[in-house]
Order: sequence, then structure tokens, then C-alpha cells
Amino acid sequence: MGSQSCTCTHPSTYTATTSYGCPSDGTLSGSSCSRNDNYAASVSYSCNAGDALSGSSCNHTNYVAATVTYSVSVFPVTSVRPDAAAS
Repeated sequence: MGSQSCTCTHPSTYTATTSYGCPSDGTLSGSSCSRNDNYAASVSYSCNAGDALSGSSCNHTNYVAATVTYSVSVFPVTSVRPDAAAS
């Protein structure tokens, strides 16, 4: 018997961190900016280091070490004696 290491992947998705921002003369209130008039705040999304941003979701792939085990079956071997084959 023997074993060999390999890597398996386990993908998962989670919601990205949402950040809102306003120009320096605006005041952020939820997802809106206000000064003399109201307008939508700029929005940006971010993920943990190494994860991929897709829209407002983050894709994370977890690499997990796996072990593959091989087994060998032994079959009985029948031998023929050379003198028995001549009979």
C-alpha cells in the first residue's frame, strides 16, 4: 500500500464589504451624500486578500490537502511444474 498527496479545492462565495464615500464637501448618511442637495454616494466593494470580487460578492477557494490511498490485491498464482505439463 502507498499514499500520495494532492490538493482539492472547496469554492465558496460570501458578500463583499461595502463602502460608501462622498466628496469632501458632502456628508454621508447611509448610502446618500448631502450638502445643499442630496445625491447617491459612490460605492465600492472589497474582499479579503486573495479572494476575487464578482459584482458585490467575493469568491473564495479553499485549498485542502487530500490523501489518495492505493491498495494492491494479491491473487493466488497457480504454477505448473514442467514435468506435469509433459504428462
